[in-house]
Amino acid sequence: YTYRARLYTYTFTQTDVDRPQLEIGWGDGTTSILNRSREVLLDNDTKFNYYEGTHTYAGPGSYTLYMEDPNRNSGVVNVPNSVLTFMYISTTITISPWLGDGNSSPVTTRRPVDDQACLGQRYEHNPAAYDPDGDSLSYKLIPYRGEGGESIPGFTYPAASDTFMIDSKSGTLVWDAPMAQGEYNAAILIEEWRNQIKIGDVTRDMQIIVRACDNRPPSIETWENCCVEAGQTLHIPVWLMDDGYNVLRLEAGGEVVEEGRSVGLNKVYSAPDSAYYVFYWNTSLDDSREKDYVLYLRAEDDGDPSLSAVKVIGIKVMAPAPRFEESRVESEGFYLGWDSAGSSRVSGYELYRRDFYQQEPYYD
Repeated sequence: YTYRARLYTYTFTQTDVDRPQLEIGWGDGTTSILNRSREVLLDNDTKFNYYEGTHTYAGPGSYTLYMEDPNRNSGVVNVPNSVLTFMYISTTITISPWLGDGNSSPVTTRRPVDDQACLGQRYEHNPAAYDPDGDSLSYKLIPYRGEGGESIPGFTYPAASDTFMIDSKSGTLVWDAPMAQGEYNAAILIEEWRNQIKIGDVTRDMQIIVRACDNRPPSIETWENCCVEAGQTLHIPVWLMDDGYNVLRLEAGGEVVEEGRSVGLNKVYSAPDSAYYVFYWNTSLDDSREKDYVLYLRAEDDGDPSLSAVKVIGIKVMAPAPRFEESRVESEGFYLGWDSAGSSRVSGYELYRRDFYQQEPYYD
């Protein structure tokens, strides 16, 4: 019943307001003060803050952990009186005997402050999330919440010339396109599912800064989905293009990259308006599983500001097929002999029989 909570915040450095400590509610009527254990200065006058704490629950149940803190930045376009509005984020966990020894929440691997937006240009962001326990994830936009988790009067989603939406399966947030400059807020709920039952969620509360600029985002061309036999090396070609003749670079994220597997990006060539990379993964037998892996690719240019594009690829790692060594007819059936697949993760084999028959000749 003991869980570790990790809280990440990003704050504006050009202000005297700082938070060496934050209070967290554990969802069972108790709270704790968490000390900041790490802080990192980033670009754009932004600082990353990390807090961590542990808590032991009395027993099974569903608990909503939360943090609220005054106040948001002033002048947020889609949040009225934002400087007087609390920030509120939460995470829901389920403690139940049928979940086994415990459950981890979804992990995000892409920072929300790295993606910039330009007036009239398509904006994309993906948290590059995965679940350490292999649970399924879904995504949706939710309204902002203020003090006590209450809805914020007058909150609206950012205005778009075409669409402001999130792909429920891939998690890619698309704003096509911003219609006015300024600071905007959006909130993403990442839901965790096991056996078609929701067992938890995590909130990403993020700010998007829109500026007037001449830059245009790059584009990515690569495969949509792919398959590889466990033990083989997967190579995925990735082409990057940019209309503004900017230098391009590619990043890979998600479970495949974060869990210590033998993966990497090879840059084949780079030009002022294009680049070509190859993502490789030296798979092992233990990588085979029923659920697809999700690879997140992010292309970024060196314009002012730098803009980015996102591509999500599903990767199926199949268990090696057994190699049949012998088959013979016996009096009461057939004898089949094969080599095992060589992986400790194999739980069984599926055998198929093809019925052959002689087709009657056809005469016209």
